[in-house]
Amino acid sequence: MRAAVAALAASAITFAMLPATSQAAGVPTEANGQKKPAAPSNGPDMSKVKVPTLKWAACDEDKTLQCATALLPVDYSKPDGPKFAISVAKKPATGKDKKGSIFVNPGGPGESASTKLPKMAGALGKNVGAQYDIIGVDPRGVFPSPLAACWSKKEEPKVHPGDYPTQPDHEKMKLEHDGYVRTACAESSRPLIDHMSTAQTVRDHEMIRRAVGDKQFNYFGVSYGTYLGATYAALFPNTVGRMTVDSVVDPIGWSTGEKGKEQVPVTARVHSGAGSLDAIQSAIAECKKAGPKRCPEAPTIEKAWKESLEILKKGPVKQGDDTHWLSDFLHTTSVSLYEADMIPQLMTSINDSWKLFTQKKKPSVTMKQTAEEARKKSTVKPPLGFAPAGEKPVEPGPRTPDDAKWTEKIQQIGVMCSDSVNPKDPKAWQKFANSPEAQKNPFVQMWTWKSSICAGWPGQDKNVYRGPFNVKPANPL
Repeated sequence: MRAAVAALAASAITFAMLPATSQAAGVPTEANGQKKPAAPSNGPDMSKVKVPTLKWAACDEDKTLQCATALLPVDYSKPDGPKFAISVAKKPATGKDKKGSIFVNPGGPGESASTKLPKMAGALGKNVGAQYDIIGVDPRGVFPSPLAACWSKKEEPKVHPGDYPTQPDHEKMKLEHDGYVRTACAESSRPLIDHMSTAQTVRDHEMIRRAVGDKQFNYFGVSYGTYLGATYAALFPNTVGRMTVDSVVDPIGWSTGEKGKEQVPVTARVHSGAGSLDAIQSAIAECKKAGPKRCPEAPTIEKAWKESLEILKKGPVKQGDDTHWLSDFLHTTSVSLYEADMIPQLMTSINDSWKLFTQKKKPSVTMKQTAEEARKKSTVKPPLGFAPAGEKPVEPGPRTPDDAKWTEKIQQIGVMCSDSVNPKDPKAWQKFANSPEAQKNPFVQMWTWKSSICAGWPGQDKNVYRGPFNVKPANPL
């Protein structure tokens, strides 16, 4: 069965945005170059923050879940100031002997914990679900919590073709467009972009922990969600309970970079490109191992992958009305690897693309179709039905006017750019995207460009947390 190929390859696939490392681990130790462990003293005084009241009600889209809204400070330094409405969903424990709650985060940044709650609960298993409420707290900037979006009344600059720039003139277009977006966000998305770092979401989680009455914070996070877990352990070490983090993102790489790598873009220094390459190589290896009966592309898939890359590196391939770019080919490969059941279709698409490039044979499944299918699988309806929280919350920014010429969601970049220290010169991304490392592994170029918007990002979160991460929590991780 072709499903067997997907199952075998799944171990190489990360669950969310950044495929950094494939191990399950806790917070880093001194081996990462951190100072001796010490509880962080910076940040707002959380004892002054009023614990929110959660009014649980059945969610509209999934009656097995309960939804609520928490009013939490925009700025924790001003606990009595304006409040954001933060969405929370819960899958109640199914057994009688409940031991508490487990908070979950599916990664991203920019993924909705409430939307992905059923999937995360499924990963924890029935035994855990019988003993614990599984809770998803939506990060700031992620719908259905306050949505981070920017808009402009000025005309949008021309956008380069393909998922990311692969030639000098397109790189220039990319950097110009980044500047346009930064200006638009500075003018249209405050106060949210000044208060959406991971540390703020961690503080939101801490307030929900208090609201549900748990003495300890139990947590399961994957990919970027591991950074959220590491940040919680650093900020609130005394309340850390049982914590599992999988597909770990290096918190130092995500936040500041190791000494000597401060001028490397964040999406390059967390080694996501290496993760993507490992994933596709593992999928191809498992297809070959499964053989043509279970994976029809087995005899040619490795050759198809390598030759397709070499052809597209020379420039786009035009077939009729379609233009095939290396950037789109790699992007589709990357996003398809996030869903194990997409791998068989991905193998077919790669093989058929190779036949198209070399034999002019019409594909049965195009990479474009595969990209759309992967997008559909990753799109889940939010549970909705969030109960009113009482007083009126503030808007995340000015509402988009009818005459806006451009608008875009920024939940991913808003968090990433707030969390991370990046080069100030946008040309640093050009330099790294064309480095020897990027030439050896084209996924490095793809991932590098994903953070170019962070050069001069206008959001300034004064309560961001960037380490140390080697504090000693109440319970060892």
